[in-house]
Amino acid sequence: MAKYFGTDGVRGEYGVDLTDDIVIALGRAAAKCFGTKIVIGRDTRGSGPALLKALSYGISLEGGQAYDAGIIPTPAISILTANNDFDCGIVISASHNPPQFNGIKFFHGSGRKLYEAEVDKVEELVDKFLTQDLKTNTKIFAKDFYELGHGSAQDAYITFICDAFSDLDLTGIKIAVDCANGASYITTPAVLLKLGAEVFAINQDCDQNNINVDCGSTHIEALQLHLQQSGADIGIAHDGDADRMMVALKKGKIVDGDMAICMIANYLKSADKLPNNKVCVTYLSNM
Repeated sequence: MAKYFGTDGVRGEYGVDLTDDIVIALGRAAAKCFGTKIVIGRDTRGSGPALLKALSYGISLEGGQAYDAGIIPTPAISILTANNDFDCGIVISASHNPPQFNGIKFFHGSGRKLYEAEVDKVEELVDKFLTQDLKTNTKIFAKDFYELGHGSAQDAYITFICDAFSDLDLTGIKIAVDCANGASYITTPAVLLKLGAEVFAINQDCDQNNINVDCGSTHIEALQLHLQQSGADIGIAHDGDADRMMVALKKGKIVDGDMAICMIANYLKSADKLPNNKVCVTYLSNM
C-alpha cells in the first residue's frame, strides 16, 4: 500500500501533511527516476509558489532543471511533457479540494500517469531522502517555460487544443463556463472563443484562497444558476486544476465526465468514427 501517494498523487494540507521536506524529496525522486528535464505547472492556490520552489530545489539536487509552466490545467502538463521532450511533468494541485490543501501529481515523459511500480520507486526514494538533513536553498529557481522558445505554456496548450479541434465550428453556440477560480480561468474560455463560441465565464477572480469555494464541479448549482441567467445553451464546470468537468443542460440535467464519454462515444459510433467500436478510459474513471 502506498505511503505518500493517494488516488492521484501526493496530497494533504500544506505545512501539515504536505511539508517542504516531503516536496523536496519528491523533486529529488522525480529527477532520479525519470530524468533531469522537468516541467511544473500549478493551480491558483497560495501555497503553489512555495511548493514550486521546494520541487525545483529537490530537482536541482539530482542535477536536474525545472521549468515553470505557471498556472495551467493538469491535462496541459501531460501534453506539454510529451510534446517538448521533458523527462517528467509535475502538477502542483489538490484538484477539487479546499484552498488550504495542495498536492503533487506526476506524469511520465510520455505524458501518462505513473504505473504502480514507478510510484513504489518514488516512495522508496522519498523515504531515503527524508533521512538526509538538508537546508533549503531558496536561490534555486525554475526556469520559465518561455526559455524553451515556444512562447508561454498557456499559449502552447491553447494552440494544441484548437489545432486538435480545427474542424469544429462553435459559431452561434452560447457556452457558460465555471472556472472554479482555478487553473482553467484563462485557457478554457480562450479555447472556446477561438473555436467560435460565445462564452459566459464565471469564477475567474482567483485570489489564492477561493479555489473551489462554492463554485466549480463540486458546487454545480453555481453553474446551473449562471446557465439560466446567461441564457447559454450549455454549461461547463471545472474543478480547480481542470482535469475534470461537469456539464449542465438547459433543462437542469447534470452530465458527469463518464456520462459525457458515453455520449461522445455513441455520437462517434453513429458517425462511423469510433475506431474498433471501443472506448479506453483510465482506472481513475468513476464508473
